[in-house]
Amino acid sequence: MPTVIEAATLVREGELTPIHLTELCLAAIETHNSTLNAFGDVYAEAALEQAAGMTAELQRGQVRGPLHGIPFGIKDLFSTAGLRTTRGSLTALESVPVQDAPIIRRLKSAGAIILGKTATTEFGWTGASTSRVFGNGRNPWDPSLTSGGSSSGSAMAGAVRAGP
Repeated sequence: MPTVIEAATLVREGELTPIHLTELCLAAIETHNSTLNAFGDVYAEAALEQAAGMTAELQRGQVRGPLHGIPFGIKDLFSTAGLRTTRGSLTALESVPVQDAPIIRRLKSAGAIILGKTATTEFGWTGASTSRVFGNGRNPWDPSLTSGGSSSGSAMAGAVRAGP
């Protein structure tokens, strides 16, 4: 899996399509998530639709921004319009924000593709990757261990190269 900078360069140069990059990410999630619980919600169909649209835009010479066609996971603490945002808590299982957090708006404006929501501890408060919402996170090198606290889902996703 290329880094973000490498992936953005490859996509702009036409050596890698957003579709192929998104498929690589989704394959890594499919392979590892049942063991690690890195992602809570995965939006595979929507991500592939976005990737197809962005691939077509590139073919027409259109680029939305520096992250055009780059897939990413959103820590489940960040409000995302139309997508469940639980903050790792059973008290917010049905919470679907109507607007994006500023960082999410910026990522979308830059052309990034949403893969899904990465797991977090309840309200991001504990030092171990425990989650009553998405299941306890596991360390990618030793699944009998925790993967850390608040950003555990993002850390696990990065470790198994589930995104650039």
